[in-house]
Amino acid sequence: MVEIRDAGDHLEIYPLPADPVAAFRGSLKSETSLADGLIREHRPEVSRDETG
Repeated sequence: MVEIRDAGDHLEIYPLPADPVAAFRGSLKSETSLADGLIREHRPEVSRDETG
């Protein structure tokens, strides 16, 4: 199977992986953790809520 993309003035053909889930796995990894960032961002709010 292939994917055909319209690139404006031409078409591009890309082979599709046999296992798309396995091919996608790890593609969103980054240097920083989204969860850690959210925890740091909301820690002051949680502290305010706890102290009333």
